[in-house]
Order: sequence, then structure tokens, then C-alpha cells
Amino acid sequence: MKKALKRELNLFLNALMFFTRIPCPRNLVYSEEIMCKALRYYPLTGLIVAAITAGILWLALLAMPVPVAVILALAASVLLTGAFHEDGLADFVDGFGGGYTRERILEIMRDSCIGTFGTIALILLFALKIAALITIPEGKLPAVLISAGCSSRVFLVLMVKTSSYARENDGKAFFSRHGIGLKSLGIIIVSGFIPLIMFNYRFVILYIALALIFLAAFRHYLHRRIGGFTGDTLGAVQQITELIFYILLTAGPPSWMNSSAW
Repeated sequence: MKKALKRELNLFLNALMFFTRIPCPRNLVYSEEIMCKALRYYPLTGLIVAAITAGILWLALLAMPVPVAVILALAASVLLTGAFHEDGLADFVDGFGGGYTRERILEIMRDSCIGTFGTIALILLFALKIAALITIPEGKLPAVLISAGCSSRVFLVLMVKTSSYARENDGKAFFSRHGIGLKSLGIIIVSGFIPLIMFNYRFVILYIALALIFLAAFRHYLHRRIGGFTGDTLGAVQQITELIFYILLTAGPPSWMNSSAW
């Protein structure tokens, strides 16, 4: 039992270290297989980041107007993750906006410099996030941040599970080489979607449906253009499905933010 708990703790800390900038022990056991299994705790890392972000938002709301508090909370989220997923979205848009062949797209996405397309994408991303979040009642914002942060990460894992890595002979292709087991996938889906019980079931069903439709279309597009996914496109999946959550919630009736309809 103790050995199993230690093994799971090592998996969780590997996930936390990989996906965030939160300090972790330096003596973790690491391998490609361990990193694949660590994906089962990816939504939990999202929960931790979102919970800290929600806490900062709550404190900021005690003394500041909603727009300022929301911007500070989003800034905290970026610091906690090192803009990990936002960087992926920017690189994806740069690559597909400026590249016309598979090789050129992959080359641009590997470039660490941000271009015009990526800059515009990030401006629009944060503008839409802020515009959506400031319309949500203050008391519901923490639940919204936590639920969006957890559930959006499930769709990233589904992309990995149902697709293949575009870059051959790349060290980052270990997810495709080792795969994601059904046990890990089950843990990911359950832990990622549990926070959604705080919302009306109609909203939950519609959100998951829209996110899956986007994921299927995006997967088809990536396979047609570059033959699979990359780390950057995974970041785009997380950010876009998170944005879908915010926008859909603001587009629906106030009852969507109330779980009592269950």
C-alpha cells in the first residue's frame, strides 16, 4: 500500500513539474512510461492552478473592481503554468498561418520567436477571456475558473489518445510510443469532469458536445495538414476548449450557472 501511494505521488509530482512552474522535489523518478502514466493527474494539476487562480481572484475582488481582479487572476494563471498552453496556441497559429507545407509549418512551430499571427491570437484569446469572465456574477467566478481549468484538460488528453505525433523520431513523441492506458484515461475523464456538477446539466452536455465536435474537426485538420498533433497543438486544444466554456456560459441563461437543476 505504501509503495503504491509512493508510486502515485511520484506520478502526480511528475505531472505537476511538467505542466506547471510550481516547485517540486528534484529527486523524482522519471521515464517516458512514467510520464505517460502521469497524464492521469493532468486535470488535477489544472485543479491546483485554477484553485490558486480563483483564490487570487477572490482576494483581489475584496478591494478591486471585477475587470482588474479578473486580469490579475489570469496573470497569476500564466505565471503558474509558465504560459505553457498559451505559448502552444501562439506557435500553432504562427505555424499554420505562415506555413504552406508540412515541413514549413513544423519548422515555424519549433521556432521560439513569436510572430504576427501568434501575437494576434494571444490578444484575441485574452480579450475574449476577460470579456466573458467579467460578465459572470462574482460569486460564480471561482467555480467557473476551476471547472474550465479541469475539463479543458480532458480534451487535450483525448487528442493524445486518439491521434498520433506528427514529428517522427522526436524525443517528445513518447505519448504516442507508450500510449495512455484505459485506467489512466478513466481517471482523467472522471477527475476532469467532476467539477462540472456545479453547473446545470444542459450546459454540461452542450459544452462537452461542442468541445468534442471541435476536437474531432481539429484532429481531422491536423492529420490532413501535418499528419498528427504536436505539443503546440495540444496547448491550442486546451486553450480553445477553455475559451468555449467561458463563451458558452455567457451565451446561455443564468440558470446554467446553477447546479440545482440537476
